[in-house]
Order: sequence, then C-alpha cells, then structure tokens
Amino acid sequence: MKKKLMSFERYLEVECWSQPELKDLQPVLSSVASACIQISKMVSRAQTDDIYGAAVNKEGETLDDNIQGETQQKLDVICNEIMLRAFCSASSNVAAVASEEEDEARSCSAVMDSEGMEFGGGEYVAVFDPIDGSKNIDSSLPVGTIFGIYKYRDLPPAGVGTFLQPGRNLVASGYCLYSATTVLVLTMGKGVDGFTLDPDRRMFLRTHEDMRVPDSGPLICMNEANYGEFDEGVRHYLKQVKSRGVSDGKVSRKTEISE
Repeated sequence: MKKKLMSFERYLEVECWSQPELKDLQPVLSSVASACIQISKMVSRAQTDDIYGAAVNKEGETLDDNIQGETQQKLDVICNEIMLRAFCSASSNVAAVASEEEDEARSCSAVMDSEGMEFGGGEYVAVFDPIDGSKNIDSSLPVGTIFGIYKYRDLPPAGVGTFLQPGRNLVASGYCLYSATTVLVLTMGKGVDGFTLDPDRRMFLRTHEDMRVPDSGPLICMNEANYGEFDEGVRHYLKQVKSRGVSDGKVSRKTEISE
C-alpha cells in the first residue's frame, strides 16, 4: 500500500499561498517538474534509443564544445531544448534564460520565436544546466539537471549582468537527480524539500521534508580528479576529513566519478 504523500503540484500551491510574491513562479516550476519527468525517461533509454554519445550536425561532424569546453552530447542538446521551453512556454513570467550549453543568454521571445510581449516580458530570469554529467550515462552513474531563478535586474555588464547575481538573490533553485530513482529537490527560500518520481503516476511526491546537511556522516563524496582545481579552503577541508577518518575510524571515504 502506497504512502499518502503530498504531490509536487499541491506543494507549489501551498508555498505560493504562504509566499504570494512567488505566485507567478507556480506555472514555471510546474513546467520544470514536467521537463524533469521527460528527461528522466530519456536518460533511462539513452542507450536503447540511440540518444547517447557526442552530438553531430547534418554533415556528421561533432558539434563545437560548449562554454565549459566540454564536447556536447546528444542528450545535452535535446535536454537543453526541453529546459528552454519549460522555462519560456509555461507563462510570460520568465524574461530570459541562460544555459550552460549555449554561449549567450537568450530572451524567451527568441526561444519561442516570438516578437510579441507574450514571451519575454516577465520579471524573472532562469539559469540552468540541462544535463550535468551526461558522459556518466555510459557507466550507469547518476546525472542531473540544475536550475536557478532570479528576479530580473538590469545590471552591468549589459545583457549578462542580470544573470551574474550572487546566490543569495535566488528566489528559487533546485536540481533533479536521475539515478535508481528520480529525485527533484527544490527551495523557494523557506527550507528545502525533496520529491521522488512515481513512475506509474508520472508525478513527483514529497518524500524528503525540510532537508538539511547533517553535521557529520560516514561518507564523503567528491570528484578528487579535480583536486588540482580546488581552492585552498576545499583542499584543507578534504585533508582534515581524511585525517579524521584515518585516526578515529569513524569516517570512511567514497569518491564518485563524475564530470
């Protein structure tokens, strides 16, 4: 017998009732959740449906690297389009979007190929990585979608300043993890909640309420292949955690291989 859990849609209703200033985000976040369900299915079928591997153009040539210098994968391109439309088509409340897979930010009017004010006149902007770690799919490792929403602000430099805001300015942010289960984690400024996808009903249900990082735990999970790129503070922290694990036997180590 399944638990009676709050649906993601009901959660949005409750949160937007308690924070009426975020009411305009309700259709946007609902659309993002639907996009994550669609991406989850694609991730699970990437190998069998031939949507895994490097993306190519009509001439069979590999596409240019993305802004991070990474080779774009087929899933990167497909999921990027899904997320662009998730943010821009749900309502007129998102003015512009910036994706890791594109060199420049785009207005929602451009995304939806519309010159009217129906798209692109909103008070929010969205940033996202449509599918982080897409190369992990070949090894059946987790991948995820990351997103954040800011209030639109006309800040320098022109065109991108509104996206380069500090994290404290986020009005909503979250990620969707595609693994053994698909979990959508979201905050709208008052706590963090997690929602697990029920594949039979094709809907997210709240399974993790008021999520917090524990003060301590038995595992650490970092991609130490990037150790040379860590700043000194992170290196120092990692050394401390490892040394405690060796000395008292209470901290074991786990390294997850990902991008």
